[in-house]
Amino acid sequence: MGAFMESIGHGYATLRASGMDAVLRKAELEWVDSPQAFEHAEVAVRVEHVGMTSFRLGYDIERVLERGNVSGRQPARCAQVAITYVCVQIAGRHSVPIPGGLREALVSDRA
Repeated sequence: MGAFMESIGHGYATLRASGMDAVLRKAELEWVDSPQAFEHAEVAVRVEHVGMTSFRLGYDIERVLERGNVSGRQPARCAQVAITYVCVQIAGRHSVPIPGGLREALVSDRA
């Protein structure tokens, strides 16, 4: 999540500096295939939902092949993941509305 937040212009450090955090509330995972030892995977992240105090990110994990691969295996989707994060105050851990800058970045990326 941290690298994704940086990529949309509202880094995790910015969120923490404002006295807030985004904590994992719910995770759903569906494995379709598995990378084997020493295979590489790429993770694509997308915004699926933006609520008042929470947001959900979708992750697609795909096996990728390196140059010179002779295993006979093909690139393939390995898993789909959906994680819901809730914004909270660091002090007290009470849920709070998603900060404006983060909300704008999430909504813009969803469009």
